[in-house]
Amino acid sequence: MSEPPVPLTYAQPGTVQYLDPNRPSAKATAALVCGFLGFLHFGAGICAIIIGRRELAAIDAGLSSPLGRGRARAGMVLGIVGLVFCVVFIVLRVVAQIASEVLRNPRFG
Repeated sequence: MSEPPVPLTYAQPGTVQYLDPNRPSAKATAALVCGFLGFLHFGAGICAIIIGRRELAAIDAGLSSPLGRGRARAGMVLGIVGLVFCVVFIVLRVVAQIASEVLRNPRFG
C-alpha cells in the first residue's frame, strides 16, 4: 500500500494542505507549458519565468514537491529563451519595415 500524503503544518490557520512527494506540482508543469508557449507569444514566456521562479522558491522552502524542480527550471529557461526570440523577432521586423520604407522612398535611393 502507498503511504498517505504528508500533512503540512505551515498551512493557513484552519486548513490542512497535503504534499504528495510522488508527483511534481501543477505549477511546475504550468511553468513548463508556458515556457513552450513562450516561443509563440512573449506573454507566455513572462508567465513561465514568473511561475517557474515562484515554484523553485516554494520547492526550496519545502512547500512543494522536489520532483517539480526540473520542470520549473526548464519552464524558466524556455521562457527566457522564448522571450529573447520574440524580442529579436520584433526588432528584426521593425528593421525590415524601416528598410522597406527607405527603399521605396525615391529621396533615399
